[in-house]
Amino acid sequence: MERSGIAVRCSALLDEAATAADELRAPTLSQPPDLRAVATIATFLLESIPMIAIEQARFDALYAAMLRALQLQGKAEKTIEAYARAVRRSADFFKRCPDDLTAEEFQTYFAALLKSHSWSTVKLDRCGLPFFYRYVLKRPRDWTEIVKPPRP
Repeated sequence: MERSGIAVRCSALLDEAATAADELRAPTLSQPPDLRAVATIATFLLESIPMIAIEQARFDALYAAMLRALQLQGKAEKTIEAYARAVRRSADFFKRCPDDLTAEEFQTYFAALLKSHSWSTVKLDRCGLPFFYRYVLKRPRDWTEIVKPPRP
């Protein structure tokens, strides 16, 4: 869907959400508001709105620092692509810069990734994100409790 189409759809969904909110504030309701519709609207809005500009600027600076660190360590081009993709994928998943994610959020991310991608993709993200935390953010983490390789 092109950008103007998204804007039109968002506008329509916001109107529906405003109507639902007005119904919630009404002193007497003829029938309860459709909470599923409100939840669907909220989900659509969250999924279709990219990171806010300030968050995007912070992400861009950290992403550039990661690419520089990967190159300075002499990583192969395919490794650079894979590790960079891991950071982008996690940022897209959370709709924010992945520099302050908790262990629980990483578990949520990897659980979703395990359902939608192969183990080799999960493994690349499992290597790329620790690189980002260790060499870019200078905050090593214990990743062993977040996701472990499958047993043969």
